[in-house]
Amino acid sequence: MGSAEAGKAWAAVRKLAAVQSEAVPFLAGCVEPVPNATANSTKPLIEALDSDEFRTREAAATKLVELGPKAEATLRAILAASRSAEQARRIEDLLIPVEKIVEPAGGEVRDLRAVAVLRLAGTAEARMILQELATGVERANLTREARSTLAVLNGQ
Repeated sequence: MGSAEAGKAWAAVRKLAAVQSEAVPFLAGCVEPVPNATANSTKPLIEALDSDEFRTREAAATKLVELGPKAEATLRAILAASRSAEQARRIEDLLIPVEKIVEPAGGEVRDLRAVAVLRLAGTAEARMILQELATGVERANLTREARSTLAVLNGQ
């Protein structure tokens, strides 16, 4: 399902959906809700946004962009309490791409295809897994897809 070739990946989705009694429990152990980034991982990066060194500020910004929606809650909390105009401006700039829906990358594509398998399975166990995935970070693609899939399965 992680193949870059969409045809192969969707063939795998269909095969897994055909053996839902085995696929659903397997996927339960493979896909987890998208967690918020920990304060330990984001706080030093956010503090570095106020560094006197340009390279340090840019490196921190790059790492925070990579965290994307996972860092949003911490970024917003720091922004509300920020005493530095430079830090506040940089945080606001970092929040712009987080607020947009972004193209999934890497393992995220595999996880989104797992949601497709769960949708096709449509079993009670599949719905429970989708409900768990729907508890992830608000703007994460996986969270959104799980919520959307649950709405479809529930006829909403």
